[in-house]
Amino acid sequence: DAVLNYSYHLKEIIHQKLAESSTLNQSLDRTFPQRLIENHKNEIIIQKDELLQRLTAVEEKRKFLIGVGLYDPEKEPVPNPEIGDEHIQSVLSVYVQDQEEKLSIYNELAGRIDLLENLINSRFLYKQMRIDKETGFAFETEQGPLSPTKLSSGEQHELILIYELLFLTKKETLVFIDEPELSF
Repeated sequence: DAVLNYSYHLKEIIHQKLAESSTLNQSLDRTFPQRLIENHKNEIIIQKDELLQRLTAVEEKRKFLIGVGLYDPEKEPVPNPEIGDEHIQSVLSVYVQDQEEKLSIYNELAGRIDLLENLINSRFLYKQMRIDKETGFAFETEQGPLSPTKLSSGEQHELILIYELLFLTKKETLVFIDEPELSF
């Protein structure tokens, strides 16, 4: 069934991105002390106002990634420190740069997942789609969970078409859809 195949395909894409993220996280964590020392030696310190803005942006990005199913809510929360001390500012300067880099790895995938969810949820009545990193597509109705294979044939066709356009079509490709009203 194409819907299940694409659901599994998305799950695999997510797992590949998580593995890529894990590798980056390990690298940044392993080099953190050295970068911290270099940052302090070179007096590279992000100013307090900018630091607070960037820490807030990191937290907003985390919330977005949680919302699209790419990030676990219990992962490290952004600290809410008193940023008056130069040493704390120096440490947080490296920390915020690391967090921005760690989260940026999800940018493209998160954007496509968000668009997929928004398109499907705006078109399907009486059900909500969310992406789950363990199952791929997850649908919920008032009666409870709904398997993607239980969607109507028209809904399955829409889901497949939108998924193919967002995840399988190469960038800068011109797409012609002949008689789309037949399925819609």
